[in-house]
Amino acid sequence: MIIAAIFFGTYKLVSYGQYTEEYSYNLQEIKDGTYAIYHSVSSNVPSHNYDVITVCYNDQIHMFQGMVNIQQTNNKPYIEITTKPHINYNDEITVFIPKGTVEFADNVGLR
Repeated sequence: MIIAAIFFGTYKLVSYGQYTEEYSYNLQEIKDGTYAIYHSVSSNVPSHNYDVITVCYNDQIHMFQGMVNIQQTNNKPYIEITTKPHINYNDEITVFIPKGTVEFADNVGLR
């Protein structure tokens, strides 16, 4: 009985850490001709290296941290988000935007 309880507890803990949610939204321009603003962050202690992207949807500005993929498309711009709410900086964000509509900001390095 105890082994079964330990197995079940371990299974629930692993499931909790791997839980994901997926979202998709149509993007709006942040400013004329810009659908996204991108930069990356790197640090030494503790080692947190991640991308940051700022986008607009539902008439609000949103900023995401994690792994960012930028894909070019001639279709309507949109974003796909796979979030892991229990793990920091581990979201996967893919934006589909027309060529030349992403602004690359300076990268940030922290110590």
